[in-house]
Formats: sequence, C-alpha cells, structure tokens
Amino acid sequence: MIKSFPLSRYQMFLLLKYSLYLLVTINSISFIHTDIVAARLTLKNDFDLQDIQTIFSATIDSVAWLALLLVYELETSVIDDDILNRGYKWVFYGVSGLCYIAIFYAAMGYWNKLQILLDYSPSQIIDLCAQSQSLSLLTSLDEYLPITESNCSSITAEGLQKINSLPVVFYPPSYKGLDGTIAIAWVDVINASAWLAIVFLIRLDIIVELNGGASRWVFWVSGLAKIVSYLVLIVMAIYWSIYSSFIDGWDAFLWLISFFFIEMNLISWQSENQEAME
Repeated sequence: MIKSFPLSRYQMFLLLKYSLYLLVTINSISFIHTDIVAARLTLKNDFDLQDIQTIFSATIDSVAWLALLLVYELETSVIDDDILNRGYKWVFYGVSGLCYIAIFYAAMGYWNKLQILLDYSPSQIIDLCAQSQSLSLLTSLDEYLPITESNCSSITAEGLQKINSLPVVFYPPSYKGLDGTIAIAWVDVINASAWLAIVFLIRLDIIVELNGGASRWVFWVSGLAKIVSYLVLIVMAIYWSIYSSFIDGWDAFLWLISFFFIEMNLISWQSENQEAME
C-alpha cells in the first residue's frame, strides 16, 4: 500500500502560487491568438511599425509581463540576496529593463488604438457586398467580423461609420454602442498606466532591499502609492467583468493575484532585512 504524504503549508502555498502563474500564462496565450486573428483582418499591405505596435499591443504586453513576473519571482523569492549581489542582479536589471520598454511600448499601443477609434467619419459605402473582400465590421474592442459575400446582405449600410485609418466599419452608439468600445479602450490606457506605476515601485523596492533595506517612511510611502495603483486596477478589472468579456476580467484578476504573491515575497524579504538591522 502506498502511503500518502500530506503537503506542508509552505508546499501548498507554492503549489497555489505556481498554479496561478500557469493560469496567467494560458490566458496570455489566448490574448496572443486574438491579436493574430485581428491582424489578419486589419493589417494593410503597407503596414509599418506603428501598425504592429497598435495591433499587437496585447501580445507585446503579455510576453513582457510573463517575463517580468518570472524575474520578480526569482529576485524576491527564489534566488538568495548574496547571489544577486555578486553581480547577477545586473542581469535581472537588464532583463527587467527590456520588459519595461516593451510594457511602455504596449501602453503606447493602447493609446494609439484609442486615438484610432476616436478618428472616424460617416461611411460613404452604399453597397457592402461590392466591398465585402476588403472590409471588416468592428463588433467590440479587438473583435472583428469579416464582411463576406455570405453575410454582407444582412449588414445594414445605413448609419455605418468608417475608421479613417483602417479598413473597418462600425455602428455608432445609437446602433451598437461604440461608446462602450471606446470606454474599454480608455480602461486599457488607464490600466496600463497603473501597472507602469506598480512595476516602477516594485523595482524601487527590490533595489532598496538588495542594499539592506530602507527606513520605515520609505516603505510606507511606497506601500501607499501601490495601494492607490492596485485600487485603480481593481476598479478596471470590475469594469471589464461587467461591461467587457469574462476573459478580460478573469485575466485582470489573475494578474492582480499573481502580483499579490510578489508583494507577499517582498513583505517577507523586508521583514528579514528589518530583523537583520535590529
């Protein structure tokens, strides 16, 4: 008979934490797939780097965040301070620096996407079927319906608006609620900005701890700024859950919980340094 060995609390904690990281990775793959589908419908033959930035903002964001989550986990929990201070910390600083650049680049992509949505005019198209091979219908943010010969007759041309820089049409608020789509685009921008503040503060905390810790007022100022940023992120996640798709809200909450574990790592690290200073 095989005996079962119950897991310790610490092992259960690790199992929960890394299972959550796995879920975040799976969700990120789904967003990458969404970007690829959207690119097939919106990228023109003469696309440039700004088009790539706009269409693949979620992909760039997801890959950078996954890499950054791994770096933070290694720095705050897995690798000992002495090893990091031998010079390896500069490797992590370099990798995280590249991640910050990618995250900022993606944040600018969200801003560009919002500007594109705000730049539209009444469509001059009368016969959708005549242009069914070159147009897509925007149904919600990052979701497009190709206009084909089989469905063009069921789409009313009256009232359609045309996004000036893309081969995309949509119905205004009185028809389909473009105001909701623009609101979600604004949420993307606000969410990305709040996360930029979070990663800046976490990097600051890591630098401080690797140098032996800091005074309590630095800890409290950093903590207060992060609380405000996390509250903004929670509000954005709730908005996504109610007004956008379930997967958007689910992904937002998964990332919040993932960084809750990083914050727990930091608190434990800070406690150890405080004890060493006393």
